[in-house]
Amino acid sequence: MSMSDPFLPVPPEPEDDRAEQEVEDVEDDSEPDVLTGPADEESGEEARDAGAFRAFEPGERLSAEDLERDLD
Repeated sequence: MSMSDPFLPVPPEPEDDRAEQEVEDVEDDSEPDVLTGPADEESGEEARDAGAFRAFEPGERLSAEDLERDLD
């Protein structure tokens, strides 16, 4: 066999190894992405507010407070 034999195995390029490692790192990421911060505190405050998640009935008149809350 000569060195120009097309059936000789070709050693992998270093870039290919790096790309494979990145793919493996992504595949091993089994934990969910969780963002924590001030938004969690704000949503907790809204949950304590009894009217924050109120469902309005069709045809019901909304107060100015209801409209302001919907803008937040």
